[in-house]
Amino acid sequence: MGTTSTVVTSGSATLRSGHSRKRISDPLAQLRPDAEFFESLRNDLLGRPDFEGMYVAVHHRQVVGSDPDELALFKKLTAKYGDVPLFIGRVERHPRIKRIPSPRVSRRAP
Repeated sequence: MGTTSTVVTSGSATLRSGHSRKRISDPLAQLRPDAEFFESLRNDLLGRPDFEGMYVAVHHRQVVGSDPDELALFKKLTAKYGDVPLFIGRVERHPRIKRIPSPRVSRRAP
């Protein structure tokens, strides 16, 4: 069976969880400590030119990787750690807000 990815965006960070055989009941709750850890490091990371603009992955409150390409980072870490929830945030001075419009339903007369 193939691997599927669940992506939930929040501000400038992406919460990703890859899973194939196991179910993750609440990936947001599992990633919250890692998201808080990332936020606590944000200013320190911004002070380092090698991290600004990069995507940084946190797993169990440890920085486990960085890459300018979010998907490449996710794939690399999934290969290394397996199908585990990962928090991936972008280190930037002015976080972008991602807006996802809701789908519109067209109604046709019968």
